[in-house]
Amino acid sequence: MANEEATEFEMDASGSVVGLEDVRDLTDRIVRLVSELRPLQFEQRPIGVDDDLRTAGLNSLATVKLMMNVEVAFDIAIPNEDLHPDNFRSVRAVAMLVSRLAVA
Repeated sequence: MANEEATEFEMDASGSVVGLEDVRDLTDRIVRLVSELRPLQFEQRPIGVDDDLRTAGLNSLATVKLMMNVEVAFDIAIPNEDLHPDNFRSVRAVAMLVSRLAVA
């Protein structure tokens, strides 16, 4: 199953194939950013790439902080039209957004 997830995630929004190591690095970095924003009671629970980040402990303020931290960490600017909750619903959603904006 992990291989299926990785294979499914190897293409970015522009259709470019992303190396598996790049995908792992990207998701690991996003998981670290999310982990820094989680309340203490959620810290012991691992975060999966498809876990709902609200369920994982991020409230609306933490989600806004995640948006800003993603811009800084990946040196991207998130356009207003991409500041949508669906783009920050999971690690996978954030990674797809970052991949798409990094190519642009």
